[in-house]
Amino acid sequence: MAADSPPFPADELLREYLQNQILPLLAIDRGCVELRKADPVTARVVLRYSGTCAGCPGLTVTHERLVAPLLRRTFPAIVEVEASIDGERRPSEGPSTPE
Repeated sequence: MAADSPPFPADELLREYLQNQILPLLAIDRGCVELRKADPVTARVVLRYSGTCAGCPGLTVTHERLVAPLLRRTFPAIVEVEASIDGERRPSEGPSTPE
């Protein structure tokens, strides 16, 4: 990471942001999201969707056009945001790296 790069957010900060900013948007339709993993080395975050989000055909759109961009805009150090649903993973923009 370059000296002028923004710091990668702590897990607690990510959880707080998800709880206060993202969850209310998803909760309108009884959806839920939580932090599954945050890796400062790869700058990758994995989110776990549940509730109505888990079976929603529009989840890809919600994740790629709403949730992931909001996270990356708020925390510029995040390069990739992945969605996880019952073991299924959906990457959004950024490099794919194995766990």
